[in-house]
Amino acid sequence: MYTVIMRQPIPVTTLHIVRWLPLAFAITVLAGFTYAAVQQNMRLAANEPQAQMATDIKAALSVNESPDALLPNRSVDISTSLSPFVILYDESGNPTRNTITGTDVVPVPPAGVFVYTRQKGEDRITWAPERGIRLATVVQHYKSNTSSGFVLVGRNLRETEKNEDSVLQMTVAAWLVAIVGSLGLYIRADNIIKK
Repeated sequence: MYTVIMRQPIPVTTLHIVRWLPLAFAITVLAGFTYAAVQQNMRLAANEPQAQMATDIKAALSVNESPDALLPNRSVDISTSLSPFVILYDESGNPTRNTITGTDVVPVPPAGVFVYTRQKGEDRITWAPERGIRLATVVQHYKSNTSSGFVLVGRNLRETEKNEDSVLQMTVAAWLVAIVGSLGLYIRADNIIKK
């Protein structure tokens, strides 16, 4: 014959919760910083091909190379493609040449982007020229002895944002496990110490 021993549930008191709160706060802050660091790294990395292309095109335009020879031969549908695209603007911010398709009008970023880029030389922005389209964009100002203007190179953020969503889901799952687990372990350890 077997004897079944029923364990008494471990009581959770307000004192347990109050003592555990600093640990819960630390876990939450650590999870938040971890997500923010990974998300920012992914977002900044999304600018790398555009920065290289914009720098090369700017350097060539600054020594009077023909814009037509610098732009890729292939057109890019900014609503569906993940490939980088190029738009050249004159000094007033009017588009002069581009490699984009998929839009009726060549998009123009807000005027403040051109003002900032003219002063600083470069701007890196997340740009939504149309609903449902978010672009990682690098804008650089160029000046030669015959012309000046702006080089904009961008690409769709769709895949980067999918990856960011996955990282967020993993971070929240890890946070929940850490919160629930730490509370359980804290209460268990506290009750063992008190015995």
